[in-house]
Amino acid sequence: MIIAALSNGFSLVFHLKLTGRLLFSKENEPVSKHTHIIFHLSGNEKLVFEDFRKFGYVKFLKSNELEELFKKEKYGPEPFSKEFTLEKFKELLSKKSNAKIKPLLMDQTFIAGVGNIYAQEACFCAKILPMRKVGTLCDSEISDLYHCLLKILNAAIEKQGSSADSYVNVYGEKGKYVPMLKVYGRGGEKCLRCGARLEEIRLAGRGTVYCSSCQK
Repeated sequence: MIIAALSNGFSLVFHLKLTGRLLFSKENEPVSKHTHIIFHLSGNEKLVFEDFRKFGYVKFLKSNELEELFKKEKYGPEPFSKEFTLEKFKELLSKKSNAKIKPLLMDQTFIAGVGNIYAQEACFCAKILPMRKVGTLCDSEISDLYHCLLKILNAAIEKQGSSADSYVNVYGEKGKYVPMLKVYGRGGEKCLRCGARLEEIRLAGRGTVYCSSCQK
């Protein structure tokens, strides 16, 4: 979710979902057929909201209504917020003992902002099978998963994201994290850690790649 606070006491709230994009361009540059909103800016520029699959949205709200929106959406803690400590992570997991770990990491009401790519990579980093139930994880595995998740998200931000599909930044530039991915999109290839063949399954409706040799 991206929030743009305006000077009139209102805010624009963007949720890009899977394929939404915000792009800056010159006023006279053409837009794609997937463009839904154009914001005309000063300086002969515009901000374009486009979305191929139409899952994303834009909302125009009074700024004092944002807290109510967050409550309605029921987002979990953000990974980089002060409240998201290892102890908080353990507390959240203790309430979901029957859930499978990888789909749970993607549940926005559990933790906000973790998608399919980084959930897979975090499980691989922590050597945990993505279909493991939360209740089977020991304290050391939970600690490894917590630190792996933050490590991977930080690295992805540093590389400006993963352009495995449609993602680009506001200038139309692709992120540079894809070459660093260890499992996502590599089903059938060799594991970069142990050399075994990576397997791919559907888990909660999403493609999921893992190593059955070094993830337990």
